[in-house]
Amino acid sequence: MTDNTRGLTPLPCSLDPLEDEALTGFLLRLSHRLERSPARMMQLTGLAADRRFASRVSHEKMLHLTPAELRVFSSVTRLSTEEADELCFTSMNERYPTGFHPEDSPKGLLTRADFWVLSTASRYCPECLTGDGSFVQAEHGGAWRRAWRLPVTFACPLHQRFLEHLCPKCRGPAFGGGPTTGRLRMIAAASAVGLHPAQCRLPLSENSELCGQRLDVIRPPGLTLPGPVWALQERLAGFLNPRGPRRTVSAGSECTTLQYFNDLRLVAHLIAVTWPQARALAPTEELAGILDDRSPAMRPNTTTRPTTNRKQPDYFTTFRADIVRPSDPALSACLLTIADTVLTQHNTDERRSLLRELLPGDKASVNGRWGWGRTFSSRYAQSSSPGLRELVTPLTMPYTFIGARTLPRPITRSECGPQHVPQVLPSDWADELLGELSLSPVNRNNLAVCRLVQTMRGGSLGGAAHFLGLPTYLARGYRISKRGGLVLRAAEEKGLDWLDKTLLEIPDRLQEAGLIDYRHRRETLEDWLIPTPIWTAMTGEILGQKRRLSPAKRELFTSEAERILDSVVVWTFVTHGRKTLAPQMNTYASAIKQRRLHPTWKAFIHDGRGHHAGQQLLDLLQAYSEDLAHQIDQRVQAQ
Repeated sequence: MTDNTRGLTPLPCSLDPLEDEALTGFLLRLSHRLERSPARMMQLTGLAADRRFASRVSHEKMLHLTPAELRVFSSVTRLSTEEADELCFTSMNERYPTGFHPEDSPKGLLTRADFWVLSTASRYCPECLTGDGSFVQAEHGGAWRRAWRLPVTFACPLHQRFLEHLCPKCRGPAFGGGPTTGRLRMIAAASAVGLHPAQCRLPLSENSELCGQRLDVIRPPGLTLPGPVWALQERLAGFLNPRGPRRTVSAGSECTTLQYFNDLRLVAHLIAVTWPQARALAPTEELAGILDDRSPAMRPNTTTRPTTNRKQPDYFTTFRADIVRPSDPALSACLLTIADTVLTQHNTDERRSLLRELLPGDKASVNGRWGWGRTFSSRYAQSSSPGLRELVTPLTMPYTFIGARTLPRPITRSECGPQHVPQVLPSDWADELLGELSLSPVNRNNLAVCRLVQTMRGGSLGGAAHFLGLPTYLARGYRISKRGGLVLRAAEEKGLDWLDKTLLEIPDRLQEAGLIDYRHRRETLEDWLIPTPIWTAMTGEILGQKRRLSPAKRELFTSEAERILDSVVVWTFVTHGRKTLAPQMNTYASAIKQRRLHPTWKAFIHDGRGHHAGQQLLDLLQAYSEDLAHQIDQRVQAQ
């Protein structure tokens, strides 16, 4: 305990915290009861580290109290530690994304848009501030609730009305911190004595008397509360309740309420900065009109920046506080209702279509260079729901360059992962699914497997090709890593929605056929050749049948180059890979070249069309491949 908190003694009397009361509201009620200024109460309770400037205590105390501060505060106010902690917002961290964690550095906390808490004002319900009729609340007013500081609380569940956010007299933000040149204050006019907790504490003008308007005067709300908005508020209030549900469904997948709230914030931000793209989804025309009036302030001026510029627009990379947490409850209600509509659509294609309409529609967005997707991937994907990751990632992945910083993160809900995708799909799959594209069969396959792996693990398309062991430069100049030519061509012909929807059928087919870790198979056989005894037994079985082979063919049949090529055949069978990409083709390139110079090498091409002795060897290699694949898979299961 620091020196300036020593000697603090319990107050002669205190108050019981009200339900969901914020620390600031408790201090106002306590100071009103003891006829002390809020600044003096912060001195007496140990919240003012520097007792000379108690009126300037930062509002970060409202978010979190250190263990030492908590012990002093609870002791002085005669509260239990649990009761004192419930006055702060960090006690909600398990169910709501306040954005503040005790281990965070305090530097710059007050300006961070990560806080999904109103930092400089509070919404309020005039009827709640009048109290419940008890003696204590009749004297000192009702609770300034923590929920009113949350952007997701825009209506009063008790009185079924929109909350207020301005003082009816001075039109300043209710419970605002007042004018300041330094850190944001927790309580405005903290040195004033005698003000009721429900009175406005803002000055009418600079260096003038305080407003003093009572905010608990019941007035009819300015807007009616639409049915869909009220239904959403009831559901959100249930999630905020300590005894409420801890899991829900967002973007089609089960998640925690914490993840759902993060989803709401992210989608609401996207709706705000792209308004009026989602205007048709607004719950009422009246609420849409409020967003129409406010949207010029939320949208940046993009006319000075070319739409194909690779630099990220500020409005997508920076979650500005006035967009993420607007003080106007009607504004929040409209944004959050639309965001919830997007997240609760039952049809995946409809959800993706709605989200696609909100993203920029130029070529730069197709290439994944816009900042919203980058910001989502690098900062918010881990805290969002699996459903939103599955929804957003295919639409915003930076698949046209190698240097993607997206962390590997599977976004498919099935057990199928990128390791289960082979280099070469069954011959009829790519043609059946992507046959409408004007691509060669090889390019269709490469497009399918690379885009699918990228969708599952994130990163660039070139990174997905490297993961699969495929080249990043294809025939006809289509660059997977540099230009994203295959994906761009598919997008131009059929659209990315169609491509991603089509490719998501492949994991289901792979799972139905039985998932195989092809990546592990490729890694196991990277420096592998058929053991000489096994290969000798195979060839000896064929030669022992007294086949009429010329000496030249017999020599070729038993050469080391033949064993290498037979190893390539086994690698192809086991990994479902492309024969020309087998690692043995590069490692033993000179031996293979010498074999191809032999006049009879075509007699043993292993495609079923060569010499009958070669076909018999092919059958033996295929049987051996099945046994080898089983052994490799058994080792994976044993790990």
